[in-house]
Amino acid sequence: MKIERKRHGLASPANPQSKKFRTREAVILAATLLPLILLWGCAGIVSGQNSTNNTQAQTYSISGAITPAAGGSGATITLSGAASATTTANTSGAFSFTGLANGTYTLTPSRSGYTFNPTSLSITVSGADITTGLTFTATHKPIASRERLVRRRAGAVRR
Repeated sequence: MKIERKRHGLASPANPQSKKFRTREAVILAATLLPLILLWGCAGIVSGQNSTNNTQAQTYSISGAITPAAGGSGATITLSGAASATTTANTSGAFSFTGLANGTYTLTPSRSGYTFNPTSLSITVSGADITTGLTFTATHKPIASRERLVRRRAGAVRR
């Protein structure tokens, strides 16, 4: 290819047809690659993907009650299984556990002087909060007759 020097000092091909051919090639290449680059770059935005992953694990809650409220108020509920925790029932006997992942859990209530029916409940959390069907019934446990006798004698001795 012969190159000519122009008066302004820039070099250009001697054949102007060759220059047009290269320009046309560059335009075709740009026209082909530009849409591909835009589609590739926008694909992440359209599909909701980006370079940072800010997803947090989904968590759920378990809530229930102990009836009657007099027996449930202040009772301790122990959570075991996929996670472990304890909570105290409020004055209405209601309780809840939050921030739980999917999994199987066991709830066990306890309070001095009371028995509970059922003694424990097994629950499976699977993509939703558990808010129904978790009810324990508290029954005041009477003091055994021998224990009453010992208490009565201890009180009589102290007089």
